[in-house]
Amino acid sequence: AAELLGVSRKSFLKTLLKLKGLEGRREFVADIKGVTFINDTTATNPNTALNTLRFFARGKTDLIVIAGGVDKKLDFEDFVRGLERFAKAVIFLPGDASEKMKKLFSTQSRSKIKEVYSMPEAVRLSFQMAQGGDSVILLPAAASFNLFQNEFDRGDKFVSAVRELDGVKQVHFIGIGGIGVSALSRYYLSQGWRVTGSDLVASDITDSLANLGAKTMIGPHRKEHILPGTDLVIYSAAIQPNNPERKQARDRGIKTQSHPQALGRLTRQYETIAISGAHGKSTTTALAALLLIRAGVDPTVCHVGTKLKEFDDSNFRLGNSKYLILEADEWNRTFLNYRPKIIILTNIDREHLDTYKTFDSVKRTFAQYVRK
Repeated sequence: AAELLGVSRKSFLKTLLKLKGLEGRREFVADIKGVTFINDTTATNPNTALNTLRFFARGKTDLIVIAGGVDKKLDFEDFVRGLERFAKAVIFLPGDASEKMKKLFSTQSRSKIKEVYSMPEAVRLSFQMAQGGDSVILLPAAASFNLFQNEFDRGDKFVSAVRELDGVKQVHFIGIGGIGVSALSRYYLSQGWRVTGSDLVASDITDSLANLGAKTMIGPHRKEHILPGTDLVIYSAAIQPNNPERKQARDRGIKTQSHPQALGRLTRQYETIAISGAHGKSTTTALAALLLIRAGVDPTVCHVGTKLKEFDDSNFRLGNSKYLILEADEWNRTFLNYRPKIIILTNIDREHLDTYKTFDSVKRTFAQYVRK
């Protein structure tokens, strides 16, 4: 009937997504930065959940499903096949039903699986992974007891967590696979920001960020990579002003910062310890960080110029104290953006003469840095 009236199938289904519905049954919750949230907490068995999955898959939107809970001795085979076919990611809440479902995923589909320990964590991760036009559905296919009082309590926790997303900010990183930019993107993820990023080639760094919830776009830089709802764009110092993503941000009036500028802003929020010098910065930064951690100081580390096994094979660590440790590079006079409380200066040498031209210029700039 809608098609006879000139309404496209896609528009009709999009409108259906936003119908309020019954409480806890395909209930529209919110549309935040183009991401639709649906509460189907009363889908406590796999057959009902599969029907919901098929219904929303007809809308041709990418689906992120929050599933799992307590097993009622039901068969999840068909539901899992549906998740493999229709969902781009599945976030599992704790429970034996979740464990049972995860074991049914094929080897090729296991990359879709994410695990969390609470509903707020599940909702935040889903929002970080989503992009405009996606739908996030609470679709448990399992019982709620142990983690929640009942299925309605589970739905209420989902709705409350979604409401808290209204103030969530979104940041895009150009050159997100770089060692320095990736550390800063991890910091923003740890602060609850929705993170997107682009890079020319995929790497273990971009893969790791994607697993944490960042939306990574690989290939030539394109203006379309600046997604709707973006509040801030941070770019690698190597990215030129005519880069299509930087230009798109300027054209749309989005605030932009270079990586050194953004990191410099962060140094003003902490008692910052900066490790500088021509040689030995990464080693000294790692040693300083690990010593302070062992001493119970609990610093935030952002960044080290290499990955550390103690930081889960990354160069970022979120601490719980007023101290920030970072490696402060002198290339392109980057370190002049920072405001450290303490400077560890390893040495000065005839380095980066493409920037400084002469050794005297190197020494003058280091003196300026120390005086700041």
